[in-house]
Amino acid sequence: MPLVPVILCGGAGSRLWPVSRELHPKPFIRLADGQSLLQKAFLRAAAQPGVDAILTVTNRELFFKTRDEYREVDDKVSTSFVLEPFGRGTAAAVACAALHVAQAQGAGAILLVLPADHLIEKADAFAAAVARAMALAREGRLVTFGIRPAAPETGYGYIEAEGERESRFRRQQSRAVGVPLPYSRVCVREASMREEILSAATSMWPAVTAPESVNAPVLVCPASPVGEADGPTPALFKAKRI
Repeated sequence: MPLVPVILCGGAGSRLWPVSRELHPKPFIRLADGQSLLQKAFLRAAAQPGVDAILTVTNRELFFKTRDEYREVDDKVSTSFVLEPFGRGTAAAVACAALHVAQAQGAGAILLVLPADHLIEKADAFAAAVARAMALAREGRLVTFGIRPAAPETGYGYIEAEGERESRFRRQQSRAVGVPLPYSRVCVREASMREEILSAATSMWPAVTAPESVNAPVLVCPASPVGEADGPTPALFKAKRI
C-alpha cells in the first residue's frame, strides 16, 4: 500500500491579518529560518519512508504560489494538485483527494492528510507516529493524531481514548467546564480540527458521512479537466462546508 501525503493548503487569510491575507494565507508565512509553514509541511511529508509523490488540495488562485514554494525547497519529489473552485472545508477537500488517489493509485493507497499550517519540531516523533498509524490504517482503521494538552483551550476539542481507540470527542465549551479535562491521562487535544489524519482511501468514506460533502465531489472530480485550472464547478459549489 503506497503512502500518499495530501497537503491541505488554503484559508481566508484573516486570522493573522495583516501578516496573512486572502492571497497570502497563513501557510505562506515565513518563519525565522526563512521557510514557510507550507514548505515545512511539504518537507515533512517528503521525508516519510516510501513517499515519491505528494498531492495538494488548494485553489486556483494559490496554485502557482504553492508550486513555487515547493520548488524552492525540493524539485525532485513528484507533485500533483486538486484545485477547488470554491473552498468547502475539510470534508469536501479530503473527499476529492480520496477520489483522486483511489483512481490514480488504487483504493488501497494510504492517505496522510496534513494541514499546511502546522509547525512540528520533533520530526522523529512525528515519523514514529506516522509509522504506527500506517500499521493501523492497513487494518482498515481511520487514524487521527492528537496533542496532549497542558492547559484548557476553548478553541479546540478533546479526544477521549481507550488505548488507541477513540471513545468520545468533546468540544470545550468554556474554561470553567473544561479545566479537569486536559489533565486526564486519556485525553488528547485534536490536531487542528482533526485535519491531520491517516487512512486507506476506501476507509475514508465512512468517516465523511454528510451526503452534501460526498455527493458533489463524486460528481465533480471524474468530470474535471486534468492538468488545467479553468472553469467553475457548480456541483462543488453546492457542497456543504464542514
